[in-house]
Amino acid sequence: MKLPFKNTFLKTRGARPKFIVLHHTYCKYDLVPSAEIDNSTFQLPTLWKNVLIKKEFEVNYHYVIEKIKEDYVATIGMPLPYICKFDDIPPSLNRYSIHVSILGDYNITIPESRLYSIMAYKVISPLMKLYGITPARLFLHNEISTNKDEKCPGEYFDLDRLINQIRRFNTR
Repeated sequence: MKLPFKNTFLKTRGARPKFIVLHHTYCKYDLVPSAEIDNSTFQLPTLWKNVLIKKEFEVNYHYVIEKIKEDYVATIGMPLPYICKFDDIPPSLNRYSIHVSILGDYNITIPESRLYSIMAYKVISPLMKLYGITPARLFLHNEISTNKDEKCPGEYFDLDRLINQIRRFNTR
């Protein structure tokens, strides 16, 4: 079964994004073993297969960053005009959010420096520049979740390290 090109089940944003929310794939796909540990093989097809089994229509992130062989690659999950579905994020925030996920569970794995660099250079900085989003509007999923037990994107994910990389790549 192939994913449809026109999806009538997804809600469109209809407004300019104002926030970027950071996740790890384990928060949404905790029953998929490849969502827990990132390794050097291409693992997104396993997530897509899980999406089809659950009868969802897209990977529930706009971007997913994963390590393939020696480096990190950013892949588009859900097209930007569509709203990702997160029941624990207030709709007033979610409607204006772009969701970026890193493959893995960062409660058990420490992110590499290169991950922060790739994330900043290839995804976060361009989105911030395109939509005029400031670092103050960059959130970890656990910061805005109504579920106080939420740990996404993991205890070992360091937002300050990412912001330092964003500043490194921001050009005015």
